[in-house]
Amino acid sequence: MQGYVDRISQVLDAQPEPVVLVGHSSGSMVIRKAAEQRPDKIEMLLYVGAYPLRNSEVALSAYGNYTKSLVLLKLAMSEDGLSTTLREEAIREGLLDDVSDENVERAKSRFEPQAVAALATPVALTEDNFGRIPRVYIETLKNRAISPSLQKEMYEWLPCQKVISMNTGHWAFYWAPKELVDHLTSLLA
Repeated sequence: MQGYVDRISQVLDAQPEPVVLVGHSSGSMVIRKAAEQRPDKIEMLLYVGAYPLRNSEVALSAYGNYTKSLVLLKLAMSEDGLSTTLREEAIREGLLDDVSDENVERAKSRFEPQAVAALATPVALTEDNFGRIPRVYIETLKNRAISPSLQKEMYEWLPCQKVISMNTGHWAFYWAPKELVDHLTSLLA
């Protein structure tokens, strides 16, 4: 987790003005820690089909007994227990069930093992840092990885200034890239 945050902090420190940080899925756990460490460098946090978790909460606890995630059920743990990989059948079934074969193949080529630490590391958040940064959530209504009801629970318990709905699956940028860009552009205007 800290390695991800250190890299984001390097990029933030090189920017002349505050930026909008976008966190998709588990990437949202990294941007909240970056926001805690570099609040003056961030204008807004934007969550897209993500985990807007509370102070010191981890993604695995947010799921609790939630077992309807086709993705969560199809993770394969590495032998050393440090990373997970999504089983190939879950890519189309859980993430990209309504996109072109070309986009599915493009997505598969980008899959890498993911560090479990991002899902299991609690992040202490303060009102003085993380709490003062505006947050926006883009909910993905056909999401089979993080259900719409779970997304709603999370963005209600960590309020966002605005919630935008997209009729897409987990990866909005494959389902409706132009619509997602239009939302991002309107938020920046």
